Amino acid sequence: MYTEEERTALRRQLTKRRIAVILPAFVLLVLFLAALILRLSQARNMSIHDAEGNARLRMFETVCYVSGSLCAVWLILADGLFLFPLRRYERHLTDMLDGLRHETEGVWAGIEDEISEIDGVRYRAVSLIQTDEKGWDYDRRFYFDCEKTPPQLERGQRVRVTYHDKQIIAIAPV
Repeated sequence: MYTEEERTALRRQLTKRRIAVILPAFVLLVLFLAALILRLSQARNMSIHDAEGNARLRMFETVCYVSGSLCAVWLILADGLFLFPLRRYERHLTDMLDGLRHETEGVWAGIEDEISEIDGVRYRAVSLIQTDEKGWDYDRRFYFDCEKTPPQLERGQRVRVTYHDKQIIAIAPV
């Protein structure tokens, strides 16, 4: 279900988004530093009673405050909106491709329509009915990635599930 090409494409997309986030922040940071340097050089060369110089100082201070605040707000918001979901999905892909794998068999009980978000990745719950050593049936819950197409399985069909933690890596009829 998961391939190395998906991870490569995701990393490329993450790099593009990082550049798109860093460029506006860099422009705001340059504006902040330029206003700060101009403000410090103006303050050194002026008199306390110079009204025009004081107005210029206030203007440079305002530009510093606004550009610094906008830079910080932009980095926080852009990270949360654009980068965080991709970083979480990249970690998920790494776990699916390189993490520990376990296999189990059971009877397919179905997949839920509701979407859950676990560790920043969207999943749909899958129920599998298994039997313990005493012959008792119990439900086991796994999570299926919403980015993948769900398997077309009949209720009651025996399946083999390969999983990492509780996330399904592969599912196939037995």
